[in-house]
Amino acid sequence: CIGHFSCGCSSAAGVWAVCAAWQCARTSTSWLGVSGGHMSDQESDSGSGDAEDSESDSESDSDSDCTGIVGLTRGRCGLVFEHVNKDEALFFYQEIFVRQEYTRVFSTSALSAAGLIVDAGANIGLFSLFCLAEYRSRLVAVEASSKLCSVLARNLLGKGDFRVVHACLGDKPKTTELYYFPDMPGESTRHLAEHHEQRQLLHQGPLNHETEVVVCATLERVLNVESGPIVLLKVDVEGDELVALKGLGSVWPRVRHCAVEVRDLAGRLSAVRELLLEQGFSVRVVAQTSSLVDGYLTTIPPELALFYVFGCRCGACPELASETAAKRRRVMSPDRVVCAKMV
Repeated sequence: CIGHFSCGCSSAAGVWAVCAAWQCARTSTSWLGVSGGHMSDQESDSGSGDAEDSESDSESDSDSDCTGIVGLTRGRCGLVFEHVNKDEALFFYQEIFVRQEYTRVFSTSALSAAGLIVDAGANIGLFSLFCLAEYRSRLVAVEASSKLCSVLARNLLGKGDFRVVHACLGDKPKTTELYYFPDMPGESTRHLAEHHEQRQLLHQGPLNHETEVVVCATLERVLNVESGPIVLLKVDVEGDELVALKGLGSVWPRVRHCAVEVRDLAGRLSAVRELLLEQGFSVRVVAQTSSLVDGYLTTIPPELALFYVFGCRCGACPELASETAAKRRRVMSPDRVVCAKMV
């Protein structure tokens, strides 16, 4: 997701800098044992083992505990998350918690039904955190970058019933190269030429990147080990949305709602829409536009041609969720977030 974000929050809104201790369990990219969830690498079957206790949410007033932690804010609800790039994390926070772009056309009651939520392209886990807090569902989070996957797993520690999967998503199993951008990790992709073209549209130069060989799995394989309906499938995988959906296979009938971010390039938007229609969904397409919400200004250049595609198997999607966005924002308002960076 590429865009510009600025925050109009001030100390008057109850935001101030604080220091906090973030105690992390040591992790590997193959398996992470945590309370309430685990992390698996798709090079092997899902990991298993005893859950380990974690004190990841502890706080301290001691200055000695602040080593390596920057960009902290503190609010009333105690939400804490680690980020890799602060500006990018705030952009995602505004998209997910303030504007609620992935969930705004669905009612809270529909997404709170018993079942599974899937966060495909989970990044550092902000959408996963939102869903675990808002809907109390079981959750599977899939992320291609091993570095982001470790941050994702730490962010979800103790937050609910979850599984983290380290894999790219596609329509067939294979190994593939992922291009990771340390200065803008949310833009990491398998499609380097497309990423360069995207930045040229914004009159920005190419980013330095690292290459990682990653297993590409299908959503069918990832989700066949889970039971029950899939209440919501969110897909934002930087150019691989269509192939990720094609990889659902026999899992399609279990999906009730889906939210997909798509760039309209080479007919991709139309193809995603048609695929959802073929699978029996009512479909709504919403263009991403610049907006000012609760003091947060987000600029989405129209030349990027970014869209949200919503699918609902239960009937036509309503214009807005029955519970208003304003009501839901009071639960997770911008002055209620603690944001930390690890070294």
